[in-house]
Amino acid sequence: MGVWRFCIAASDVRRAAGSARDGVRVRSGLCMTSATAAVAALLLTTTGCERARPTGGPRLVVLYAPCTVSKQFLSPYNPTVRFTPHLQNFAERSLVFERHQTESGQSGTAYASIFSGTQATRHGIFSHPNRLADDVPLLTDAFARAGWDVHAWMGHQMANAGLGYARGTGEGQLARGALRAERPDFAKILERLREDPDYRALVVTNFTVTHGPYSGAWLDDFCRAFPDQCLARNDRAAFDRSMATYRQNMRALGWDHNATRRRLNLGRREMRAIAAAVETTYASTVFHLDRLFGAVVETIEERGLLGESLIAFTADHGEILYRDNALLYWTHGFQLAPEVLGVPWILFGPAAGVRAGRYEGVTRSIDIMPTLSALAGVKIDRDAEHGANLAAATRGRVEPPHLLAFSHTPLYQQRYWNRFRRYSEIAALVPTQTPERMWVAVRDGDLVMKLRARNGKRWETAAYDLATDPAETIDIFNADDRRHQELRRRLHAYKARIVEQARNAESTVPAKRSVELLRQLGYID
Repeated sequence: MGVWRFCIAASDVRRAAGSARDGVRVRSGLCMTSATAAVAALLLTTTGCERARPTGGPRLVVLYAPCTVSKQFLSPYNPTVRFTPHLQNFAERSLVFERHQTESGQSGTAYASIFSGTQATRHGIFSHPNRLADDVPLLTDAFARAGWDVHAWMGHQMANAGLGYARGTGEGQLARGALRAERPDFAKILERLREDPDYRALVVTNFTVTHGPYSGAWLDDFCRAFPDQCLARNDRAAFDRSMATYRQNMRALGWDHNATRRRLNLGRREMRAIAAAVETTYASTVFHLDRLFGAVVETIEERGLLGESLIAFTADHGEILYRDNALLYWTHGFQLAPEVLGVPWILFGPAAGVRAGRYEGVTRSIDIMPTLSALAGVKIDRDAEHGANLAAATRGRVEPPHLLAFSHTPLYQQRYWNRFRRYSEIAALVPTQTPERMWVAVRDGDLVMKLRARNGKRWETAAYDLATDPAETIDIFNADDRRHQELRRRLHAYKARIVEQARNAESTVPAKRSVELLRQLGYID
């Protein structure tokens, strides 16, 4: 029996015993019987567990923020999903934020919001790639100033240490790529936490394995583990042909869809096959992400440190795949789709007093930095543009505050926007790359309101009820409704602020480097 099995909380043992009676696997690699659960409970009550009940708050804080994660592909948000068991296990012991929103469907902007706790009117990232200014407050900086050892694994081309997203990280404590459980440098952090009770560490990671064109590297593993959810099992040759058609025409099918279908002679049957193949492939990347995250949490748990950890799982933005009323397919930046703006946030932190359950209030990416800081006892210099400190609400001491979540479409630098304009549908949607062309949205509970120009010319106000209409098929905007009037007023005021700030935003990344980074992410052929 591994060390971690002696160092689980009593509540976990009780849950394990109940789960074992139903034949449920409670952790990857562990399946207790009721008898073994009873023995474990006896061990806890008679001998105790050195690390089960920390008294000084969290000593390990992990911010795990992969790119392009649709929460509808995660079982904590969609009970029909079965291929994210590690996240499901994690969520059952955590606080799941049900109405969490990102600032933008563009990684540079969205990550700036997560790491700085401010929106673009303060952090200044309206387009990517771009560099964060040195005066932008950062989570990593705040923890470093408070005496924490700060480590960062950054694998995202648009939000990394070279662009200023990891300021405060210690010398030799910065690595490229995703945080992986098997990394020796991660093991050293955990070992020091075990040996030194005064040591505290912040670990931050961002990377992408779920971004288009959606790698098929983990498809076989996915199909073996979940054959009933793998469309490739029936006719792999046909599946591979559909994926080849998608990958060879990825941007054209997404941004110039109708013309591309005519050019390739793709009927409804062929398009359904392509859409299904892409969705299966995307699911396999989420399956792999679940394994990566699960291994990190299990490694922390094996070292007996989970009880002293504060772990946040979130994402920069989601992804829109293929649905009938979408304006663009297989993308995320341009249309303020609910699949893009609604992102996961799952927070584990008994050591910080975080209660497991569901958080029903609206939250924003800008709330993550001040909330994690407060839960860890780290003071930050907050200004009027910072997100909300939700520590008291996550502990159940107060009701969730009423928050409005504002979002906007990104800008694209003109030097490579001209490459995008060859796709007629996106060119019609966004005819020029000026701040005035940005769309904006606000979420109030389940009511979402948008200011947009779908034909690239006439601006309109639209409203949707996500509780009854998650795909936004019925516009319910009522100019005579007082709530709608107030939200529209706030939306126009928000747009005026970001347009004013965006006019002065310039990229500090050389043109050649910008194109290279965009090509790496698949935006430029």
